[in-house]
Amino acid sequence: MAKGGTEAPTPKRRKDAKTEGRIARSPDLTGWMSLVLAIMLIPGAVRGTQAAFNKSFAEVSVRNSDELAGVLGNALLDGFLAVAPLFGLLWVAALAGTLAQVGFILTAKPLKPKLERLSPVKNLSRLAGIRGVVEVLKQILKSAVIILIGYGVVRTVGFKLMGQSGSDLESGLHLAGKTISGLLRNVAVTLWVLSVGDYIFAKVMLERDLRMTKQEIRDELRQSEGDPLIKSRLRALAREAARRRMIASVKDATAVIVNPTHIAVAIRYRHGIDSSPTVLAVGRGHVAQKIRDTATQERIPMVRAVPLARALERACQPGDSLPIPLYEAVAKVLAFIAKVGMGAVWPGVLDLPDSYRTEIPDLKRRRRRR
Repeated sequence: MAKGGTEAPTPKRRKDAKTEGRIARSPDLTGWMSLVLAIMLIPGAVRGTQAAFNKSFAEVSVRNSDELAGVLGNALLDGFLAVAPLFGLLWVAALAGTLAQVGFILTAKPLKPKLERLSPVKNLSRLAGIRGVVEVLKQILKSAVIILIGYGVVRTVGFKLMGQSGSDLESGLHLAGKTISGLLRNVAVTLWVLSVGDYIFAKVMLERDLRMTKQEIRDELRQSEGDPLIKSRLRALAREAARRRMIASVKDATAVIVNPTHIAVAIRYRHGIDSSPTVLAVGRGHVAQKIRDTATQERIPMVRAVPLARALERACQPGDSLPIPLYEAVAKVLAFIAKVGMGAVWPGVLDLPDSYRTEIPDLKRRRRRR
């Protein structure tokens, strides 16, 4: 548990706590479900016991004490077989009550030995804590209520039994069944109230124990998704590597279209090889400067065509095929370069003559890859 935690627990912390067996559970709620089932089944079990006893004693012709012992033994065995299914169903009800609260969890972590469980200091601190106090008060209240209810029921039944002192065994069993059912009903109501309160208390305490500090949330984020600083650094390195590859590809360009210093776009078109012009590099600012420097070193023709350069920078990314609306404008740039002469020493950046200019359509800006 994180002391002083102020933040709500994350899904991962809740999942880890459930795996470790740290769950909100009320044993009383499980007991209440078993008790309700017992109330429903006891009348039938009593009738089965009555039938078993009646069958055994109806066939009795007691001649001596040995025969009487045998008859009593058979009657008790028949009575046990009549109520045995009740105990099996009560076990099933207890299991269902636990599953209803926590679901199906298969883990051995709560069974692992821990030295802190043997520490007298820690055990005393748990008993002196709010959980220990609430548990003691709950047990005292539960015991007191059950004793009072039991006393009232037994007292009432005692008077009835004294009034039926001459009754047969069947009447006595019937009265006992009614007495037990009445006692269980009263106890069930009390246990329901206590168990619901106990479950709510367990949920509140678990939520308090699972609360986290801001540092714990940051640490969990680093463990599950990686350190944000490291991830940011890796992204920066990846962008730099991609940028270097892009600048290196400029040597294969046919032309670089500039604006005149802020934007540079490298285009490649090899007649008879490429089906359409390809954008090799796009850059602004210092990246545009690197594209121009590489073009100068590799003697790549550079043409100043401001509207076209802006349109290409807005609509294209490295590796894209040229957008169809810009085919005509780029074709005129390539025609101008062919006229000036490929392979010659290119005299810096040349302005595109008006005769080679065309209207540039307004294209939407594409989102840059990160």
